Amino acid sequence: MIQKVECDPIKLPSNDNIKTYVTANQLKNIGFKNVNVSMVNSLNLTLEKYNITTTARIRHFLAQTLVESAYGARLTEMYNDPEEVYFKQYDNRNGNSKPGDGSKYRGAGYIQITGKDVYEKFSERALDPKILDDGYSYVANNYPWEAAGYFWSEYKNINPTADKGDSAILTVSIKVNGKNINGLPNGWSERQKAYKIVSENVK
Repeated sequence: MIQKVECDPIKLPSNDNIKTYVTANQLKNIGFKNVNVSMVNSLNLTLEKYNITTTARIRHFLAQTLVESAYGARLTEMYNDPEEVYFKQYDNRNGNSKPGDGSKYRGAGYIQITGKDVYEKFSERALDPKILDDGYSYVANNYPWEAAGYFWSEYKNINPTADKGDSAILTVSIKVNGKNINGLPNGWSERQKAYKIVSENVK
């Protein structure tokens, strides 16, 4: 399922108040799809709010979001089985407590927050009860970048790891995606390629 970003997740009075860390051209050059003014503004506001403001942090953050969101085309969790079957298995996991919670609190964002526990914490952080009330579609359409920033900076505290620079690609990837039996995260080669192209475009 693909969700299109329709509005800024963090709202400010005017674009003049937004500090630019990453430009639209940079996002296009590294491969992001659906690049528009709203998306770029939301990203830059998220970077500022969650202190993802150094070159090292921005490189790692963009590389991971690039892969996690399929280059910006997918902002909600994918599934292969019928929807009602696939998400039912999560109804009693990740803080979910009743039938339908697995579907309602499925992964959403450029890096996906998943489960009622995280949704509740993010709802409190963003001061928006609709995040918890409405679930994944509301996050995907209104907070895709900020959900990723919250996951990165506060839920997983990845900034200190990203500060280590190029040598931290594997550790950062595992913090975002976990690891398989071979000790590597899903899409490991793709994450390496993403980091390389981001590093070439974000100086």
